[in-house]
Amino acid sequence: MSNRGALERRYLVSVFLLFAVIFQACASLAGDVAPPVQAGQVCVRVPGPFLSLCNVLPKVYAQVVDAPVPVYGRVRELPLPAPKRWLKEGFVWVSLESTSVVEGAGRQWLMINPGEFVERRHLRLDAPSVFRGVELDGLDTPFLWVLLNTTPSRTPGGPMDYKAVDLPRYSLFEILDVKRVNGWNWYKVGEKMWIEQRRAAVIFQEERPEKIGEHEKWICVDLYEQTLTAYEGDKMVYATLISSGVKQFPTVEGLFRIWQKVEMAKMSGSDGKSDYYYLEDIPWQMYFYQGYAIHTSYWHDWFGFPQSHGCVNVAPYDAWWLFNWSDPQPVPGRNRVFPSKGRPGTWVYVHP
Repeated sequence: MSNRGALERRYLVSVFLLFAVIFQACASLAGDVAPPVQAGQVCVRVPGPFLSLCNVLPKVYAQVVDAPVPVYGRVRELPLPAPKRWLKEGFVWVSLESTSVVEGAGRQWLMINPGEFVERRHLRLDAPSVFRGVELDGLDTPFLWVLLNTTPSRTPGGPMDYKAVDLPRYSLFEILDVKRVNGWNWYKVGEKMWIEQRRAAVIFQEERPEKIGEHEKWICVDLYEQTLTAYEGDKMVYATLISSGVKQFPTVEGLFRIWQKVEMAKMSGSDGKSDYYYLEDIPWQMYFYQGYAIHTSYWHDWFGFPQSHGCVNVAPYDAWWLFNWSDPQPVPGRNRVFPSKGRPGTWVYVHP
């Protein structure tokens, strides 16, 4: 091939990868079915195989800055009344009733709950992650997600190939070969394209724990790889990235069952401490041990790395999928559901 032809091919590959990372979509190995879109939700089909930009969150969220921040019940005119309550200093996010700005008392306001207003300047709206995992009909070949924008090497353990196309974060590749160099695995993802394991999260078939029946549903959380896989018996049906607890707040390990599912609720903790957090209206919570849950995270997009206070964070679409797939099944009109004798909760296996 001529130099010009090689450059044109490299350019086309670069454009495709850039397009994929902008939309942060995953190449689904078994279809690309989006959840039903309701008011406030956005799900856009992107031309091309299996690409989508999908925000399934039922609300818009904003981070509170410059806390403590007063919350008012009436803001149309002066004098302002005494605050109804205060949003305290910490890691605080609120949901919005509307993104429409309310003008009043010479200031701009946003409604965070019916009859509750916060000054617009105290709220930072941010786009949620649109990363999503992949639905599967069994796993034929192990694959990986690239966790950091990466320049591959031509050989395992070799220097970065600066003539190669950079691989964007969240790119998905089948693993063609594995070599061990200086204590680390190197994965071949293309012709003369190798990635070191610390820049990737690998999906492979997990062994089903003995207590789990051959036809039962179960979820496997791999704390080392920062991945989650869902199974029906020994068949993998879903795979994605997670963010588990950071070193100070490790995620509990062991074999559990989901004991409660909550469609949407506030989460808060560490009141009065430096790690205080207050997170409104977190959708799709699946509790598997005491206060430990698998749930969506609308406040970060660093899946593949520990980020949480102990829970298992997943991207919004992944939480929606897992919530509707796992048992006990959600019941329309009920915010909380519990397992029963005839319908126990789905197994959750968390391992290092």
